Amino acid sequence: MQSYTHERRERTEPDRINTASYPTEACYLRADMKRYLDKRGLDYAVARTNDWYPSNDAGDDSPRIVIPATTQIDRHKFWQARAMDANPKRYQSPFGSRLDAIICVYADGANHRDGKRVLVEGPMDALAAAGEGYDAIALMGVTPNLRILSHVAHLTLNDKVLFVADSDAVGQAANVMASLASLGVQVRLACASKKDLAAMDRDDRAWTLEDNFRIWAKL
Repeated sequence: MQSYTHERRERTEPDRINTASYPTEACYLRADMKRYLDKRGLDYAVARTNDWYPSNDAGDDSPRIVIPATTQIDRHKFWQARAMDANPKRYQSPFGSRLDAIICVYADGANHRDGKRVLVEGPMDALAAAGEGYDAIALMGVTPNLRILSHVAHLTLNDKVLFVADSDAVGQAANVMASLASLGVQVRLACASKKDLAAMDRDDRAWTLEDNFRIWAKL
């Protein structure tokens, strides 16, 4: 289970819309971004299609991958920025509240799976699922507020949603799943065989997602 700074802020700070610009892109870091994602078995082309980009201006001077979030709130901008170096602060985010922001990663190509969504905790897990053909949503944690849950429900109303929990956060994921089910979401729970979906090798990811959806279809 990843610890996200914005989750700790939200427990103590009032709601605040973030209107500041996104971090500046550092085009010279694109090759570093590709190497970083390739090393983790993640799809650089899918990341770029979803407007992910490198920056050394995302809260510090570390080379980071900026991941824009989706929100239904006018003028609100939220993002995550994943360190590509050894910075112990793996994720940065803007100072404003998250509000209803989630990370949506859309699959492309001929293997796109219509009507099936993968829900995960972190952005890299969402990219891992999209690389296997599934549109994915990252909650950016496992303590989502009602606005976030409602946003997920709105986007997935007609889909089957497989929530792939981090291996150390199955209990929290079960609580999230129950909340989504109460909002009308068709959701089932699976568990990553390693720390999270992004930590699994590509063959294992593909088999886990396909097998869980296949079993679901037989029920």
